[in-house]
Amino acid sequence: MKGSVLGMLALVAGLLAGASGQRSFAGKKVVQDDASADAAHQTGARMEAESSRAAGPKEVRGKHDLAALLRWRQRQDSGDPELQREMERMSDVELRDLMAEFAGQLKEAGDDRIAMNRAIEMAAKELYRREGEDGIRWAFALGEGRRVVLFNMISAAAFDDPGMALPWLDGYEKEFGKGMVSTIANEAVRGATSRGAEALLKLRQLYGERLRGASFPGGRFPEDFDFKLFAKGMKGDYRSHAAMQYWAAKDKDAAWASIRESAAEGVDNPHDMGVLFSGVALMEGDRKAAEWIIPKLDEIPEDKRMQAVRGLRGQGQLTPEGARVLLPLLRNDEERVALVATCVFPMSNSGLEMLKCLPDEGSRANALLEVARSYSFQSVNVPPLQREKITGFFQSAMEELKLPEEARSQITQKYEEGN
Repeated sequence: MKGSVLGMLALVAGLLAGASGQRSFAGKKVVQDDASADAAHQTGARMEAESSRAAGPKEVRGKHDLAALLRWRQRQDSGDPELQREMERMSDVELRDLMAEFAGQLKEAGDDRIAMNRAIEMAAKELYRREGEDGIRWAFALGEGRRVVLFNMISAAAFDDPGMALPWLDGYEKEFGKGMVSTIANEAVRGATSRGAEALLKLRQLYGERLRGASFPGGRFPEDFDFKLFAKGMKGDYRSHAAMQYWAAKDKDAAWASIRESAAEGVDNPHDMGVLFSGVALMEGDRKAAEWIIPKLDEIPEDKRMQAVRGLRGQGQLTPEGARVLLPLLRNDEERVALVATCVFPMSNSGLEMLKCLPDEGSRANALLEVARSYSFQSVNVPPLQREKITGFFQSAMEELKLPEEARSQITQKYEEGN
């Protein structure tokens, strides 16, 4: 087997070096699609005994199963087709031998490590496609090098069948800690995203806290992704914002209708307006997005309007450029001050630029006063070092904005004394 393994290593190295000029090899740093992949592939887990796994037989995925092949093709859309074809030509025994030998050599691999990791990853995907959970059982029984092989087999399973992969993931976490759980969880999210909103919502319920730190959703949305179902199922969870932003870019009116409907049902997500604005702005630019979204504020109950105005900042997506086109369209100075104040953070470099978006000295002073109220040393437990930074920010901002002495005294008193 040694000759064929070395040949495969040479093939992988060549592919990494020549794939559209995106990768380099032979002594140069290789940048992978997932920044954590190299570290992840050097980690794995010894699983619990067979009793720790869920009971009940699992269907083995055959080579000629149409659904499995379609899932495989979808997964490999952004992969290395030539390397994939080589893996498909190999027998089950050859795939196992390749993974076992490469995994056992990783510690001493040097410049070959990237190529070896990539080959193990692709071989694991192919073996899982053919054998399903039996491939994970084989990896569990390996000796030296089993950790990285097992990691890749569980990752492949998590993408395809997160329920089946879950007990293996739990055993992984129990023995080796949480370090790589989010990496495997990311694969589960990518797979669920590719299958649609219902699969994502089921994964959220099934994996719970295991998804902490994972991108959610992740990967590409299929054309028939049901954004409305997803938004309703997430019930205001901040992790729905990436999907809502994408939806707003794709179909802004449908996204807005869903948010308005949810609000009528009592679902409260203060960042929705900003997520919508940023999504539309991606496609149409800030000005057109502002002209579209500001009239929507009039459709919101009056007692919720100010919250919606503040929500235009999204999760920090609002830039000074966006603020400059939004602010003139708001109803009054009170709304303009409220929006800018939510965008100013003493530890952020963009705060001063946001304040400068306001039209006059008085509104800038009022906005900074609102910020000072939020960062009062008396109402927030602020460590000494952060106190110095916060004080420095306010003093620098007041000087840069050339605020009058009376306004400076009010702002200083507000963040120092909180009254």
